[in-house]
Amino acid sequence: MSLAYRRAAAGDETFVVYSWCASFRSSHTAGLIAMDDWRAVMEPQIRKVLSRPGGEVWVAYHPGETDHVADLYGWLAVERGHALPLVHYVYVKSPFRKHGIARGLFAAAGVDPAAPFFYTCKTYVVHELRHLIPAARWQPLIARRSEDQHHRPRGDHGRHAARDH
Repeated sequence: MSLAYRRAAAGDETFVVYSWCASFRSSHTAGLIAMDDWRAVMEPQIRKVLSRPGGEVWVAYHPGETDHVADLYGWLAVERGHALPLVHYVYVKSPFRKHGIARGLFAAAGVDPAAPFFYTCKTYVVHELRHLIPAARWQPLIARRSEDQHHRPRGDHGRHAARDH
């Protein structure tokens, strides 16, 4: 399979939002959102995260494919401007997992998965592959705090949220 990587185009957002929403729905770390309300609540939130300053989405695609939904094999949402790289989510279509697509997306985005980075969404797949991202730190509050959205993050990135009450 010959894939290439590029920044997401406007037409890619539908696939990115749909696949993020669908694949994160069953995560134990996804919060207290009723399944019946999931899509209505999460789609606007995902779009809000994707539009944050410094946000980039990288896609893996098949060059030359004319169907610009079928040509997407996966994507990575990253955000620049933090003390460490911030990865919000990585998605690869299930039939194409374990072919190095996620590694290619990390490389295209300029994030070394073996080096320290923050990530905001944890799924079962992340748990199973944690040995591949040994220095990664789960920091979900970065995506939830307004000051982090404007790149004026607290030094602790939400680790001491109890003090904020």
